[in-house]
Amino acid sequence: VRPRTALGMFGQTEVSSIGFSPTVRLGDMENLLKNGEVVMRVEVKEGRDSVSADMKWRGVALDSFNGRSWNNTVGGAQQVVPDPEGRYLIQTTRHQDEMLIEQSIHLEPFSSMIFTSHKPIQLSGFDRSQQLLQSGNQSLYLQPKPNRSLKYTLFSDVRTRTRKIKAFSQDGPYPKVSGRYLQLPELDPRVKQLAETVASNATSSLGQALLLESFLRSQFEYSLNHQSGNSSDPLGNFLFTTRTAHCEYFATAHVVMLRTLGIPARMINGFRAGEFNEWGDYFIVRQSDAHSWVEAYLPGSGWIEFDPTPAIPGQRGFSITRFIGRVLDNLDILWREIVTFDRYKQFGFFRSLVSNTLARWEALSSSAGDLVNLEHPRLIVDKISRVQIIAAAALILLASLAGLVLWINRPAIMAFLRKRLLRLNRNEMVREYYLDMLRIMKSKGCAKLPAETPGEFLGRVRNIYPAADPDLITDIYIKTRFGGILASSRDLEKISYALRKLRKTEKNKKPCPSLKPHISA
Repeated sequence: VRPRTALGMFGQTEVSSIGFSPTVRLGDMENLLKNGEVVMRVEVKEGRDSVSADMKWRGVALDSFNGRSWNNTVGGAQQVVPDPEGRYLIQTTRHQDEMLIEQSIHLEPFSSMIFTSHKPIQLSGFDRSQQLLQSGNQSLYLQPKPNRSLKYTLFSDVRTRTRKIKAFSQDGPYPKVSGRYLQLPELDPRVKQLAETVASNATSSLGQALLLESFLRSQFEYSLNHQSGNSSDPLGNFLFTTRTAHCEYFATAHVVMLRTLGIPARMINGFRAGEFNEWGDYFIVRQSDAHSWVEAYLPGSGWIEFDPTPAIPGQRGFSITRFIGRVLDNLDILWREIVTFDRYKQFGFFRSLVSNTLARWEALSSSAGDLVNLEHPRLIVDKISRVQIIAAAALILLASLAGLVLWINRPAIMAFLRKRLLRLNRNEMVREYYLDMLRIMKSKGCAKLPAETPGEFLGRVRNIYPAADPDLITDIYIKTRFGGILASSRDLEKISYALRKLRKTEKNKKPCPSLKPHISA
């Protein structure tokens, strides 16, 4: 029906690979940060509650800096061999307190890099004709470079930095290759002096890294309009003259200052979490979400993430253009599910679709013809033609389909109308979501009684629905309604996700327990 394309239903311009090659010039990512083209879409299938607000997608790790550009000089890439079921297990240290999440990633063909969140554990979905390689810098990439979009599944450990640094030991050993991550070019002597001054109150390498991170985040400003890149010493110009730049300069400054203090560090280029699309329940990651951050090696903890870049000013709020864009992007994903069939599956899918459509159309035409050929009443035959009846039937069918789609998506539509058109604040939205939960529970045979408190109602339904969804929704509702706590955007996202899961829960087949009466003395 439509020619197959690599970039979806609506298409897009070529995605730039600058910033994700073995050599990256300081300032290269600036062009990406000004571009809104989609790089990948990520659906978190399991463990959504473990996704943090500062989620990142790790790409290339860079270890050598010459004053103007970064390079990846760590060799020793090893092939990751799949098991018979096509799963690629990444050799890494596992932890008892790891937090695993499952993600489905649609990646556009712009680089050989495979982007992962935090520490990858297992991947699947790659073509056997390609090799998955892991570099000495723990980066993953495919050979040969993909020439079409990829869809792969990823399990990764998203333990927070706080959990990781609990294992920190100042006297612990460093890896043999740590010297590579202490390399420095000829520097302005003020850089080392600044690092020593800022970290002077720290008693450990962890404390020094945190002080330097806080210093850069609080004393410098984020901007894409800066002049440091035109200087003969971009890093020195940023630190001592302009004091404003984008993420590459902040990450470079942090890595260099850590190294002047003898702490192994490297720069990472990847992407921020991106924009959440509530219509498709996935993250849209664009070129403008490109980001640089830091990994420092701390004894006992291993490689720990640091992000010295301050918050980006002027974050965009709601706009009808972005809302429509998310809807269209969701349609793009649905179309991709069709065009990524191989040629034979595509042919079979459309052949079945056409065959069924023709059969139904012929049956509809036959029924309409029988109606027109009736002898009584002749008035209908005289005034309504066969074509008009078929057209009317087609319109009714389309209207029915549109109504069905609206009915299926009514929770999301109602949430949007309440939030945007009625301009409810977050706490009011939590109350509306709680009422949604009560309506869902009532449809499943367990209605809340007028005199029943939220806690009492939760106690009744918890035995029937042991999942944590009612607990989560009720807890946030009580805290915001009666505890004077302001709900966060993350709270709304958690409740919305919990409601979707609750709607899919099968109806209760057992009678709902009755409320136990209070016995007064």
